[in-house]
Amino acid sequence: MKAISPLAYASYGLLGLPLAMAALPVYVQIPAFYSGQLGLALGLTGWVLFLARLVDTFQDPLLGRWIDRLNGNISTWFWGSAALLALAFLGLWLPPVPTGNTMYLALWLAAMLIAAYTAHSMLNIAYLTWGARIDAGASTSDQGLLGAAAWREGAGLLGVILASVIPSWIMSRPAAAALNSNLSYYSIAFAAILLLAVSVLLKFAPAWQRAKGTATAPSWRATWALMKAHQGFRQLLPPYFLNAISVAIPSTLALFFINDRLQAPSYAGAFLASYFIAAAIGLPLWVMAAKKNRRFMRLALGHGVGDCGILLRGHLGRG
Repeated sequence: MKAISPLAYASYGLLGLPLAMAALPVYVQIPAFYSGQLGLALGLTGWVLFLARLVDTFQDPLLGRWIDRLNGNISTWFWGSAALLALAFLGLWLPPVPTGNTMYLALWLAAMLIAAYTAHSMLNIAYLTWGARIDAGASTSDQGLLGAAAWREGAGLLGVILASVIPSWIMSRPAAAALNSNLSYYSIAFAAILLLAVSVLLKFAPAWQRAKGTATAPSWRATWALMKAHQGFRQLLPPYFLNAISVAIPSTLALFFINDRLQAPSYAGAFLASYFIAAAIGLPLWVMAAKKNRRFMRLALGHGVGDCGILLRGHLGRG
C-alpha cells in the first residue's frame, strides 16, 4: 500500500485551525464580551454558559452515534456543520438585540451558544473520527494516527493563538464605534478559513473510512456495561474530570482577571498568546518526561506546576 504523503496529512490537519479559533472565544472571550461590552449581568451570563454546556454534554454521545451510522456522503455532514458554525460564530459576536434588553440578550446568547456547541461537536467528532481511521499505508497503523494528530494539533495551536490575539485587539481599540464592523470582518474571515479548510479536507485528505459493523452497533446498555467493565477507563475518569475543571475555571476567568485585577485590558491578547506559546514550548519536554516516568507521577507533576502558577497569580496586582 502506498504511504500517505505529508500534503495529505496537512490537508487533514488544516481544519484544526478554524475549529480551535471557534472554541477559544466561546470559553474565554464571549463571557467577558457579553458582561463587559454588552452589559449582561455576570451571574446570568454564567448560568447561560452552564446550561448551554450542559446541553452539549448530553448531545455529544448522540452525535457520535449518528456519525457512526452515516450511510450517505460525509461531505454533506461537514458542509452543513461548517455553515451552522459560521453563522453561530457571527451571531455570538454581533447579537441583533438592544444591549439594554437583558432577557432577550440572554436568550440570544443561549441560542447562539447551543448552535455553536452543536455545530462544533458535529465537526469535531467527525473530524477526530476521520483521523482515528486513517491507515498510514506503512509499517504500523500508529504512523497514520501520529501523522494526522501532529498536523491537526499544530494547526490547532496556530488557531488558538490567532483567536487569542485578534478579538482582544479588536475590543481594546479606542474607537468603540468601529467595534461591530471589525467583529464583522473577523467573523467573515473565520467563515472563509473554515469553508476553505473543509474544502481542502474533502478534496485532498486521506479518504474517509466508514466504521466497520455499524449495522450491528451495540445498544446503549451494552456500551455502558462495556465502559463499566473496563478498569483503566474507570480509573481515568476522576483525574480527567478534575483536570477539565482545573482548565475550564482559569480560562473562563482569565480575561476578568486581566481586566479587573491587573487592569491591563490592552495586554489581554499578549497574555493569552503567551499562554499557548508556552504550552507549545513545553510540549516536547512533557513528551520526553512521559518516556521516563510513570503516568501517575507525570500527572501529579503537571498538576503541581499548574497549582503553583495559580497560587503565585494571586499575588499579582495592578500593572
